[in-house]
Amino acid sequence: MRYIYQKNAHKKGAFNRGVRESLGELFLTLDSDDECVPNALERLWWHWMNIPQSVRTRFSAVTGLCADEDGNLVGDRFPTESSDGWIDSDSLEIRYRYHVKGEKWGFQRTDVLRNFPFPEDVQGHVPEGVVWSAIARRYRTRYVNEVLRIYHRGNDQLTRSRDPGKYGDGHAFWAREVLENEWRWMRLDPVWMLKVAANYTRFHRHLHRTQRHKQWPLKEIVPRLLVALMWPVGVGRYWLDLKKKRG
Repeated sequence: MRYIYQKNAHKKGAFNRGVRESLGELFLTLDSDDECVPNALERLWWHWMNIPQSVRTRFSAVTGLCADEDGNLVGDRFPTESSDGWIDSDSLEIRYRYHVKGEKWGFQRTDVLRNFPFPEDVQGHVPEGVVWSAIARRYRTRYVNEVLRIYHRGNDQLTRSRDPGKYGDGHAFWAREVLENEWRWMRLDPVWMLKVAANYTRFHRHLHRTQRHKQWPLKEIVPRLLVALMWPVGVGRYWLDLKKKRG
């Protein structure tokens, strides 16, 4: 075991440092308030080695299911394309085409993570989907219907802020990344994409307080039209955030 200390740089900074320092081929994280099943590492390795070596370079990860403390499945199961209960896909297709939701857990190849670091120039928290979606545009994942992680419900409440504007930078950046790179999936989940367009305005309004509201402009015409369409909703969400903060 190696222990590495650094000053607080948010989860993104700790994650990037861990990836840089890692000596292994595969990189797996586990939050301190969760646990995994006793044979989780063995099963993850088994699934990885079951991917034919001839195509394994096209894959970056193996991802499994999570259950709560009582053994109840958290979120949805994956669709399957084999009798062994797995499917080869990516996080974008899993989200938009198959509408799979809920907590999942697995590893990524260390070399891939080094090529797709979390942006440390974005202030505060950055949603993890920014990195997973970028990887999904290049690599495949083997999704397995096997519970490997025990998720303790309610622990996320400890870090939830009453002020959504506190994470304005990261969420505005995330909304831009989704709109710019994923809008072509809109036909499969238009409601979700419209919500993201509203959040783009919502969190950029919060950034007026920090004079960073011109960060991460949209370049594609379709995302810009979606943001214009949902502008009233985004402004409304912003005012609700302010009301919640005062309350």
